[in-house]
Amino acid sequence: MGEVVRDNAQLFVESIDLVGSTTLSGLFYGIGFSLYCLCAHFLYRSHSRKPYQRRHITFSLVHATVLIILATIYLVLTTQTIHISFIYHNDFPGGPVAYQETVLHSQPIYYISTIASFSLGILTLAIQIWRLRVIWSGTRYAVVIVSFAILLFIGFITFTAISITVWSLPANPISDNAAISISISAYAFGSATTIFVTLLVSVRLILIRRRHLKLLGPSESTQQYMNIVAILVESYALESAWSLTTTLLVAIDSNPVNVLFFQCENFVRVIAYFLVLYRVSRGSAWSQQTEQHLTSLCWNRDGGETSETMTERV
Repeated sequence: MGEVVRDNAQLFVESIDLVGSTTLSGLFYGIGFSLYCLCAHFLYRSHSRKPYQRRHITFSLVHATVLIILATIYLVLTTQTIHISFIYHNDFPGGPVAYQETVLHSQPIYYISTIASFSLGILTLAIQIWRLRVIWSGTRYAVVIVSFAILLFIGFITFTAISITVWSLPANPISDNAAISISISAYAFGSATTIFVTLLVSVRLILIRRRHLKLLGPSESTQQYMNIVAILVESYALESAWSLTTTLLVAIDSNPVNVLFFQCENFVRVIAYFLVLYRVSRGSAWSQQTEQHLTSLCWNRDGGETSETMTERV
């Protein structure tokens, strides 16, 4: 096959695809894997110290392990895709990116990586909704709020499954514009789920913080559980911002930067999840009993209960 001449726009897209799939993906994966090791360490220690929570701790450890395995599979297959297209088929008409879209798109490597990505999305969003239920439990709005989040989650699963099916067929049964619209809808539902959870968790924590500041005034205990860093980490602010940016860039089909954000999105999801799990494994995240413990402080301010005692109970 003769030499293929590509313009600057094509070379720019290929550069972004190469950097996003290798350098940035590897960087984010390394951060996620480091957080996983920290979480596994604290969960293992908690497993022996807190026998009454062993089932919950075991579930968290298994869930985290499945996530990091899926992230590893996705990284390996993405790297292999880049290796095949850029090393062996760099002279393909349209370049390596065109080879990925026209040839590898129908190969098993694409199907497996897509399933791994889809599974990561399901597992991380499901945990977000569970955290939302924990934080809003005991309120009159809990059922409505959690139900709406579940509907968004179902929308993400439905449109993503349709998108995967449509793009994997040899002959597209619908127009390209319709297929792109379905893909954008899948991204939109995933982003909407994350952003909705983020906003509602933030609102809940801010309201409770204001209530307890009125009851107790500024104190170490209220600051420990309701500081702004805890709000941002617990509510997946990182993933919300990344998901929203990815959705907007995917909607702008001509913007090549969407490739970079898309390649790293799964690893950002993993990092956001492990940031929360890290705080949970250390006993510093919000639980269903946290608000009751904080409220009880207003009746036990002279009882000698320390912040360390309270942390252990939560």
